[in-house]
Amino acid sequence: MNIMRMIKTLSLMGLFMMSAWVHAGTTFKTSGVLSQDLQTMEWNGATLMVGILSGVGEVYDSTSGAVPKGSLMLTCGLRALQLKPSTELLANCSWKDSSGDELFVVSVRRSGTTDVGGGNGTMSIIGGTGKYSGMTGDCTYSVAWLESPWM
Repeated sequence: MNIMRMIKTLSLMGLFMMSAWVHAGTTFKTSGVLSQDLQTMEWNGATLMVGILSGVGEVYDSTSGAVPKGSLMLTCGLRALQLKPSTELLANCSWKDSSGDELFVVSVRRSGTTDVGGGNGTMSIIGGTGKYSGMTGDCTYSVAWLESPWM
């Protein structure tokens, strides 16, 4: 394991922005900042990373009360395989709003990198609790990496 790569990976913050289209014609935009706690290992000429992403987000544009504007707590389980020059990334996320309701999201990315290059991916909303129960939808998202200590 390359210790310097692991230190660099752990010291980066992820910034994402997305636009989503959900059931009943609702659209919304959100952004967030995530820190990562990842374990890495070399595997078959690639770098495999697994761990937790956590941070905060904000819904700043919404066409209905189905996804209201406001702050979110973000938590994701992540698996990323860095294959030069691309990445295979899968994240299962929970977005919790101020009322405690959660939105469940699966993110997939097959472009960019996991350290400095960011990239674009797709996100699927697969349900939730409370007001998000039964909600589904798909969107695209974009990631940009910011050197720590960004915040």
